[in-house]
Amino acid sequence: MTNSKIMGAQELWDCLNSCCLLEVKGKGVHYTWSNRRDEQHITWERLDRAFANHYWLQCFENAELQHLAITVSDHSPMILNFEKKVKFRRRPYRFELMWTLHPECKEKIRQTWSIEMPGSAPFKLTRKIQHVREIFKRWNKLVFGDLQKKKEEVGKKLERIQEDIENSNCWDQERSLRKEFESILEQE
Repeated sequence: MTNSKIMGAQELWDCLNSCCLLEVKGKGVHYTWSNRRDEQHITWERLDRAFANHYWLQCFENAELQHLAITVSDHSPMILNFEKKVKFRRRPYRFELMWTLHPECKEKIRQTWSIEMPGSAPFKLTRKIQHVREIFKRWNKLVFGDLQKKKEEVGKKLERIQEDIENSNCWDQERSLRKEFESILEQE
């Protein structure tokens, strides 16, 4: 930050000092940018940061800046949380677009929908929809697994590698994990 060889660095430093701004302490990966090149030409830098004054830091004492693993972009996503984490609630059932891309999807719907149900037309419709929902919940876990869990696991692996990227020779593994993460995002 104090490197005067970088154009504008001294002006930025002077501005931060004159405005009495401090860096918001964060957690997560240290390097927030990568040029995403091969092992011999890769560059890692800590570019992305957040700054605040004393008053802001006192008002938001629970604030926490989190640098996530670099995945799709060349920058690390940053999340500024103002409150303590609340427990995650399960989201309601939704038909997922990714299912329609799977070759078994149409046949799965056809088989499930063709089952005879007793009762009036509205009752049959309701029961068939419920039946399709239950079948697809199980099929989703079997075929696709828990995407959120996979995404978190791959993200954590990426963070561990990127936190120690300068001391390890995990370039291929890092690149492979990024591709896996992108694949999971496409399925969401």
